[in-house]
Amino acid sequence: MVSSEEWEVSRPSDEALVAVELEGEPAIVVRLYRASHREAFETFGREAPIFEDRGYVVDSVTWAPGEWDSATAILATLLILVGIGILMIAYMLVAKPPGTLVVIFGRASTT
Repeated sequence: MVSSEEWEVSRPSDEALVAVELEGEPAIVVRLYRASHREAFETFGREAPIFEDRGYVVDSVTWAPGEWDSATAILATLLILVGIGILMIAYMLVAKPPGTLVVIFGRASTT
């Protein structure tokens, strides 16, 4: 059985580590990296060898770019009447919210 202390990997608080256990050891590990594209892939690049040393291979890598929610866009549009909305829309065009990198590691077969 793998203890939770062994699976602790340095990560920001908004990331999650999910393990599905099969016969006492995690069969699938899903890592969520919420950051900019560059930061997420850099962190993944640092952590991938750790999982490979533990017998895992990368099964899937998916990037979902961050998006502003519709409430923020509506608020910015309404604030155009006051003049602040133009600045808010300009900021929304320049600054991109963080995206999410989802990496699924699976146990390498031993056959």
